[in-house]
Amino acid sequence: MPNTPKCPSMNTKRLIVASIVVFVFVYLYDWVFHGFILKNAYIQTASLWRPEQEMMNYMGFLVFGEFLRSVVFCVLYAIRPGHRDGVGAGIGYGLLIALLLIGTDFITYAVQPLPLSLITSWAIGGLIQLLVAGALLGAIYRPAAPVSPSPVRA
Repeated sequence: MPNTPKCPSMNTKRLIVASIVVFVFVYLYDWVFHGFILKNAYIQTASLWRPEQEMMNYMGFLVFGEFLRSVVFCVLYAIRPGHRDGVGAGIGYGLLIALLLIGTDFITYAVQPLPLSLITSWAIGGLIQLLVAGALLGAIYRPAAPVSPSPVRA
């Protein structure tokens, strides 16, 4: 078999901490980004969204979705093969995931009557969010140190 890189050992404690930090960051970022920065864009397109009071009834789904997305973002980073770690590797990882997700923004534009300016804002905001989330993840998560086998006693 060729010399293929193996997945590093998962460091569960650091993965949990990183997942919590990334979730808190993503949640707060989205609250500011969508609740304040894009507020006027959402007011101008109000007919396309649930009324705010009705949206509050679905807040649990929103929080669950943000949590699930954050945890999976971190788990995928932890199980990737290779040995690059740190802030730079996290930023690179965040960039790749952002580009993957930005594609869905433009697919949404093709099938829903949303303004291109809103889609572009989502794309730019998502890119910034995932670059920072990746940096946080890279700063926190490190694979577990390999466990050396104990010597065999005769």
